[in-house]
This record gives sequence, C-alpha cells and structure tokens, in this order.
Amino acid sequence: MRSGEYKQVLESFVRDAERRKHVYMREAEYPIESWVLGDRHDDAEGVTLLYWAKRKNYDYPLGARISIRVDRNRGEWRTSSCSPIY
Repeated sequence: MRSGEYKQVLESFVRDAERRKHVYMREAEYPIESWVLGDRHDDAEGVTLLYWAKRKNYDYPLGARISIRVDRNRGEWRTSSCSPIY
C-alpha cells in the first residue's frame, strides 16, 4: 500500500462497492509514507496486525491506525480484512 498500489491490495477483501470507493478515495488523498507495527494478536485461526501509519496530508502525531487480519487455511495465509482509519 505504501507504494501506492492500494487498489490491487484492497480489492480482494473490501467487497462492498461503496466502501471500496470510499477507501480508494481516502488512500489517494492520504497516501501512506511510512508505517510501524504497533501490536499483534495471534489466535488459532490466524493473526491480527495493528499498524500505525504516517500519511501524507494527515496531521496526527501517532499516525493513522490500520488493522489487518490474516487467516491461515490449509497451510496458506490470506488477508481476510483490512480496516484503515482516516
């Protein structure tokens, strides 16, 4: 996402068309400049990763929070959700 290729990254798990349109618009307006892993929660099905992202044109000292869920199914890891906050 930091490289600006957010559409390819998000299209597989932002299924609602209106939500996807909103996320695309916000990612274009507030592109990620850098991010750091803030927390990680593992469970039997997978892992939830919490990132703090510094965004261009976004003036908040901690950055913007992004929660990403990655699930393990039959030995394969797949991103199942992404919840960026703008």
